[in-house]
Amino acid sequence: MDRELAVAINQLGAGTIDRVTELVCDVPFLVVLWLGVVVLAWIFDRRRARRVTLAVLAALTIHAIVTELLLKHALLAFFDQRVRPWMAHPDAIVPIGHRFEDSSFPSSHAATTAALVAVLVWHYPRSWPLGVAFALFMAFARVHNGMHYPTDVGVGTLLGLAYGALTVWIIGRFDRGAEASRSSPTEHPSGEGDARDERAR
Repeated sequence: MDRELAVAINQLGAGTIDRVTELVCDVPFLVVLWLGVVVLAWIFDRRRARRVTLAVLAALTIHAIVTELLLKHALLAFFDQRVRPWMAHPDAIVPIGHRFEDSSFPSSHAATTAALVAVLVWHYPRSWPLGVAFALFMAFARVHNGMHYPTDVGVGTLLGLAYGALTVWIIGRFDRGAEASRSSPTEHPSGEGDARDERAR
């Protein structure tokens, strides 16, 4: 079933949408895109820009550790690598764009996209239609380009949503802790603070 869907999606719109799916999956394009989003936050929303920047960096870090380091490399010492569709079925699937040869499972493109979309939608709820549409198109594009099976992008998307949720929780805890420390009265050794308060009265 996974193979049949991968072949069908690879052939869907072949020759018509290939340039678009290739561009959307291009790593330099994605770097510029997400960097541009962060820059726009600093230009138009300085109040939340620092938090958005930290959240983006945290989400990418979690992704790098879990998806890239653990799932796509470390665990391959115990499990067989899932071969990319274009490599496993060269007679049925035409590769589009950069030909990745590392493990097909899970999709890093889908994971990072879902994670960053989750982070941005949390901070800018009105952006959810555009964010969801982009994440869905990314998932489609990775299969259409012959780089992943549908299950690869499905699991990658779920992982990305988990990374995004974890990032929002971590940043929220950090901000609440910082606010609590700023709002709490300064403690002085040997009760000096209390003595000064009494003299001030």
